[in-house]
Amino acid sequence: MLKDRVKTVIRSIGGTYVKISEHAGMAAANIGKLTNGSRIPARKSSTAYKLAAGIYGFSDAEGKLETLCGVIGCDPAAGKKRIRKALLDWLYEDVVVLDDHTEGFTQRLNDIMSVVGAGIPEICAETGSGHALLAAYCDGSKIPTRRSKYLMGVCESIYAHAKAGLVIEQVAEMIDIPPSALTDGNAALIIREWLIGRNENADAKAAASLIKQMVDHISPSLVLPDPSEFVPEDAINEDEELYTGISGLQRAVIRFLGNAARTPGNELLLYSDQSMEWMQERFTLKWKALMLACLKSGVRIKMIHNIDREPSEMLFALQSWLPLYMTGQIEPFYRTDISGSRFRHTVFISGTDCIEGFCAAGSERNCVYHYTSGRERVAEVRRSYEKLTTDIKPLLRFQHGDFMPRKQYRVSDCDNIRIYISLNEAVIVKLTEPRCSFTLKHPYLIRAVTMFANEMGVETNCK
Repeated sequence: MLKDRVKTVIRSIGGTYVKISEHAGMAAANIGKLTNGSRIPARKSSTAYKLAAGIYGFSDAEGKLETLCGVIGCDPAAGKKRIRKALLDWLYEDVVVLDDHTEGFTQRLNDIMSVVGAGIPEICAETGSGHALLAAYCDGSKIPTRRSKYLMGVCESIYAHAKAGLVIEQVAEMIDIPPSALTDGNAALIIREWLIGRNENADAKAAASLIKQMVDHISPSLVLPDPSEFVPEDAINEDEELYTGISGLQRAVIRFLGNAARTPGNELLLYSDQSMEWMQERFTLKWKALMLACLKSGVRIKMIHNIDREPSEMLFALQSWLPLYMTGQIEPFYRTDISGSRFRHTVFISGTDCIEGFCAAGSERNCVYHYTSGRERVAEVRRSYEKLTTDIKPLLRFQHGDFMPRKQYRVSDCDNIRIYISLNEAVIVKLTEPRCSFTLKHPYLIRAVTMFANEMGVETNCK
C-alpha cells in the first residue's frame, strides 16, 4: 500500500511531516493524509511529484541519500532525477496501474481534494456514505459514470469546502474557468464534468457543425412530409389508454401532436430523460412535421431538455431543433440537477391530453406509456410538471434580426458568423440574410463555442 511505503521511507530517513513538507512545497497536513490513506494521489500527479521532491530534498540536506537509496534499491550515484524516479516507482510498485482516462480522473480528484483541504473522511461525513467507494475513486480501482449521484454528492461537498475555505479562485484556476462561473446552481455540475473529463475536440467539432448549419442551411421553412400523409383520422381518434415500447410511444406521440396541432393557442409542456432510441430517423421527420404543424397553428412549447450528457451530444441535438426555434414559439430550459440513474421518465402535456411513461433505466423497449384525456388527470400531471420548473434555467434564446450587444463581450468573426462571448453566455450571430442570433446559456455549451472561436475565429474590436 502507498501509505505504508510513505511511512516506511520517512521513518527510515528520520524525517517528520513538517521537515519533509518544507522541501516538498506542500502542507505537512497533506503528507499526513498520504500516510493515513485518506489521500492516494495518482502516480503522475503534482502531489506525488512534490512528495518525491520533499523526501529526496530532506535526504540530500540531512546526508541520508545512501539510506534512502538502500530502502528503494537505487544507486546513490544515479543522480537527483533518477533517484526521484526510482523513489516514485518504489512507492507505487503495488498501486493499481491505471489507464489514461482513469488516471486522469484520479489525478484530478486527488488534486482538487487537496486544494480545498478535504480528505476522504471529511467528504464521506458530509455525503453520509462509507469510505470504501471514495477511496476506490482516489486510488483508481474504480471510476464513476457521468450519471453517478454519488459523484454529484462528492462534487457538492468539494464545492462546499471550497466556499468555506475561501479557495474558489484556486478551484476555478484549476478547472480553467472564471471564478464567477462557479455558482451555487452550476458549480457541482462543472466540477463533475471536469473530473470525468470531456472530449474537447468533439465538443469543438460539434460547435463547428452547429455553426455551419446556421450559415449554410438554416431556414424557417423545412421540406417535411405532410402530416396528413401519416396521421390518419383513426390515429387522432384512438381511445387507447396504454402504449407499449418504442413503436407504442411513437404512435402515442403522433396522436398527441396531431390533436395538439388542431387546437390553436394550445400549450405543450415536454420533458423526458429516457434514451432517444424512439426518435429514429424516419420517425424524426414525422415528429418534426407534427411539431412544425403545431407551431404554425399558434401552439407554444415549453421544453425542459435533458442536458445530463456530453456537450457534443447536446450541440448535435440542438441542430435538429434550430429551424423550430426560429419560430420564436419554443421556450427551452434545463434543470440544474441531474436525472436519476435508476429510472427514466417521460411527461408530455397539452391542454386536454398527456402521455406518461415510467420505467427502469434500460427497459424503455418494454415501457408502458399511459395516454390520458381526462381533464382532472391532466391537471394533476400538469401540477407535477410545474414542480420541475422550480429549478430551471434558460438553455437557449433565439432572436430575429440584428443582435445589439448591451454589455462587454469578447468578439470573434468566422466567415459569416460573429460570436460574442461573456462569462454567462455565448451569442452566435448570423451576419447574412435572414439575420438572426442564438444565445446559448449553459456553461458546457459556452465552453464548446469558446473553444471553436479560439481555434477558428479572428478576434475583433467590435463590442
